[in-house]
Amino acid sequence: MQKIKEWVLNFRFLFAIFVLATILVSMQRYFPAHNFLGKFSHYNNYILFKQSILHLLNNQDMYIGYEQDGAYDLYKYSPTFAVFMLPYAYLPDLLGLILWNLTNTLLIFCAIRNLPKLSDRNKQLMMWFVLPELILSAQSCQSNALIAALFVLTFMAFERKNVLMAAIFIGIATIIKPYAAVAGVLFLFYPEKLKFILMAIITGIVLIALPLILVSFNSLQIQYESWFRMLANDYSNSTGISVMALVNDITQSSIDKMLVIAIGTLLTFSTLLYFKRYQDFHFRTQLLALVMIWVVIFNHKSESPTFIIPVLGVALWYFYDSYSKFNFILLMIVLIFTQLSPSDIFPPYIRHEIFEKIHMKVIPCFIVWATILAIVFLRKNQQSKFSIEDSIT
Repeated sequence: MQKIKEWVLNFRFLFAIFVLATILVSMQRYFPAHNFLGKFSHYNNYILFKQSILHLLNNQDMYIGYEQDGAYDLYKYSPTFAVFMLPYAYLPDLLGLILWNLTNTLLIFCAIRNLPKLSDRNKQLMMWFVLPELILSAQSCQSNALIAALFVLTFMAFERKNVLMAAIFIGIATIIKPYAAVAGVLFLFYPEKLKFILMAIITGIVLIALPLILVSFNSLQIQYESWFRMLANDYSNSTGISVMALVNDITQSSIDKMLVIAIGTLLTFSTLLYFKRYQDFHFRTQLLALVMIWVVIFNHKSESPTFIIPVLGVALWYFYDSYSKFNFILLMIVLIFTQLSPSDIFPPYIRHEIFEKIHMKVIPCFIVWATILAIVFLRKNQQSKFSIEDSIT
């Protein structure tokens, strides 16, 4: 048993598992028994991403439907993200899909592998914990794992006092999904705040203007105008898999989702009032976890593939916090009812008629979010075993 344990808790073995799982998932999406709705592939998001750069290069509006190109739904990312997809644009779909999913998966692996002040065993256990949700994320062929990794990489850059890299990571995440900009709140915990603000502004300008290496200024301006119109129209009555959906189900009424979002936001960022604890490494890790959970469970557009972000936040909370039976029980609840609830472990009736209807994925993450808030408030006069002097440089 000891040899098996050493074999399973090994970074090389885990790296192989991450790669193999990603390849198998990509092939499973590429080689389905039938096409979605009779004509679309099961890797539609990748097709949308791949076609976006071609539409940009051809000066076509990126934010209208192109079903003739084999993709349903609309492209909702920035023109800059389309530039990031240039390396995949001219590859065969299967190869490009595998490489795209590997980009997401291995960035998560690298982020966890290099977490500061965490034992190798805890990092390895964390990788096993997030793997089920990472597989679900890869099945969607989206960029959510990439965003989750960029949250962690931003934190690591700040810990290493590398404000330039922190600004770059936040900039890339924000240009993909604007809500990722909340990672920037971490700058409050570190010195060189003015330098970070300057670097963030410069990085933002560079990233916004990046498509100019491929298209004219007027063409890019039209694309951004179309993107902003699409985002404005995208705000609808949907509540996604979120706390808002839970509140509506419990109250049997349509509560103003902006009110719920506002309450969740105020509670989350009220933790910043404990500015005397900014020097506490444990406090910083808990706030990172809190923000990563909040940014999805209070998002009215959240869907199942986005939960790799809060699941990684839950993992950070658990493996950086002191061990307790209560914390372990919560971790297992997240594993079973957030990560595994959409899987074939549960019969179809339970998945569709119970879990989906009560928005099961969000409930365990909400409980952990509330638990972290309680921990922060109750420990306000305590110092953890970590301090800023211990940060990795």
